Amino acid sequence: MKTGNKNSALLEEEVARVRQSGLIGETGRLTDLFDYLVKRTLSGDLPRETDIAFDVFGRSASDQGEDSSVRVYIHRLRKRIEEVYLRTDQPVAQKLVIPRGEYRLALVNVESAEAQALAEVRSRAADMAVDAAKGLIGSELKAADRTRLFKDGLAQMDGSLN
Repeated sequence: MKTGNKNSALLEEEVARVRQSGLIGETGRLTDLFDYLVKRTLSGDLPRETDIAFDVFGRSASDQGEDSSVRVYIHRLRKRIEEVYLRTDQPVAQKLVIPRGEYRLALVNVESAEAQALAEVRSRAADMAVDAAKGLIGSELKAADRTRLFKDGLAQMDGSLN
């Protein structure tokens, strides 16, 4: 299934923006990987990790075992593409991304991408707060200290209800 003409044109505009930034370089593995993903995304023929390992890095399926180089390069490329948009002064409605867990390029609306990033940050912050609270309430506090803190908390809640 090929990408539609309108989507292809928008994707190609963002590809040009990323290339013009110079952040992925003019030659090298990141550039080769980027060009490969552009070609495969536009054709609608989405690659697997083993396809990238063979076509971009020249590795056979038997070389793949514990080799994480494709994932490492995808991560680096994803960060470079993100950096393009962080460095731009011009507002953009859509931006190019490599979705997590996928080997393709996609366009996302900036508002939805920012909202998703904010939700991830909030989730991590909430997890950190819970972990910190568990640490405070955990075994480091003596039973008497926990009882006192609990009673103080109840007294404060009772006082705020009155």
